[in-house]
Order: sequence, then C-alpha cells, then structure tokens
Amino acid sequence: MSENELLIDSPQALRLVMSDDLYLITEKNRPESFDYLGDNNKYLLVLHNGPVSSAERDFLLQVLKAVQYELKDIALLDYSKYPLTDIQTLKSYFSFARLMSFGVSSRELHIHEPVPAMEHTLYQG
Repeated sequence: MSENELLIDSPQALRLVMSDDLYLITEKNRPESFDYLGDNNKYLLVLHNGPVSSAERDFLLQVLKAVQYELKDIALLDYSKYPLTDIQTLKSYFSFARLMSFGVSSRELHIHEPVPAMEHTLYQG
C-alpha cells in the first residue's frame, strides 16, 4: 500500500477520526509584523481581544505602574486583528518572557497543555 492510498481528503471521514479543530496555517496567515503599543523593553506581552477604551487603557497602565512597569516595558496587542496567530508565532516575534491575556483563550492561541489559572490570595491587614 503506497502513501498516496492512505491520504484522506474527505471532511466527513476526517470528522470521524479527529475530534479537535483543525486550522490551515499558511504563510499568508502569518503576519510579518504586528501593530502594537509599547516598546516591549521588559518582554511582557499583553493580549486583549477587541478595542480598549481609554479608561481601560488608563487602568492597565495604573496596574503596570504598581509593579514598576510602563507602556514602554510591554507590548500591548489587539489579538482580534490577528485571530489565526498561534503562540509560537507570537513567541518568535515578541520573544516574551511573560504573557497576560484579557479575553484571549489558550485554545485561541493553540496552547494544548493546561494553563494554570492565576492564583488569588486574600491579605487582611
């Protein structure tokens, strides 16, 4: 039996043997550059999904300031402009050490391993 005889191109047949979503990633789908805010000086990529109001942006900047970060330290990217972009493409472009995501799921980023939720601790003082 040759390799060509094993090729299945029927969508109905593929649905029977595969339950995961499939995406066709072509060079056309991979952006050469990204339109983002910040300079990424501290390699923190912050993803959001859709427009950010000025109030939301100001709040984010206040949170960043509390941990000694500024806009120049991060890359703030609207993921809705690049919906087929996977985590590997983002990693190779931004070289981020940390990732924060608001409204972008690990599934959208094609992350197939469990991502721990942020732990919250209450302090009383």
